[in-house]
Amino acid sequence: PGYPRDASLTSLLAAVVERHAEREALVAGQRRWSYRALDDAAERMARALRELGVGRGSRVALHLPRSPEFVIALL
Repeated sequence: PGYPRDASLTSLLAAVVERHAEREALVAGQRRWSYRALDDAAERMARALRELGVGRGSRVALHLPRSPEFVIALL
């Protein structure tokens, strides 16, 4: 089966975290993240942005090199 076309990246990640929380999701050199760790990091970033006044529908520019932090920012 595939994923619903109208599903958000956030909802897709939540579904994967529910089923495979401790599986390896991202590897960058010696750094490794499970799906749960990625989700937690993305939530921390979202919380920090909300505290700065960024809300639903706001546009946020990213200026990051290809990195785990860029992946987290996209989530």
